[in-house]
Amino acid sequence: MDLSSIRAAGWTGASIVVGSAMLLGLAGCGGAPPVSATPSPELQGMIEQKAEAAAPESQAVGALFRGVGYRKGEFQDFHVELEAGNCYWFVAAGDPGITAFTLTVWDGSKDEVGQDKSKSREALVEHCPKKTGTFKFQGKVGRGAGHFAIGLFAKAAPEDAAPVEEGPKKADLEQMITDEASSVAPEATQVGNFYKTN
Repeated sequence: MDLSSIRAAGWTGASIVVGSAMLLGLAGCGGAPPVSATPSPELQGMIEQKAEAAAPESQAVGALFRGVGYRKGEFQDFHVELEAGNCYWFVAAGDPGITAFTLTVWDGSKDEVGQDKSKSREALVEHCPKKTGTFKFQGKVGRGAGHFAIGLFAKAAPEDAAPVEEGPKKADLEQMITDEASSVAPEATQVGNFYKTN
């Protein structure tokens, strides 16, 4: 199609430019806001403030874990070693373009131990592991798009949440035999390793 046939159809140069720009804009948006090249500088401050409110006197464990979601449903998985005897707070914050965020934590057996399906760009999960091990956690964009960061904070577990390290229980064979004998023959008495009835 040449320029004269476009003009004959009633199209002007201005409408071609506007129409092309609209098509390019629609093709690039995909329903999600554009994602900046760098994360919002406020993420670390948001995370630290939320951690201080949820777990005063907790300490940051390592650097922030970072991810980016270009559309709804995109996620990033991370792994970390957690120790029994501590409680941990996973604190997430996202760019302003994220309007819903899900933070999930699983233990080494792949059992979910905590989840926050937040309707904002912040989320928090607390967990006090009973066993030391490697845990998986995931940041997932529920709505919108943008960079996100997750901070991990820890402090000693309260006494009632501290794990009790027990070895395997040994069967008390003598007690089992005594209990069985008294249930079968309540009048029996023990003589050495045997029981006799009167």
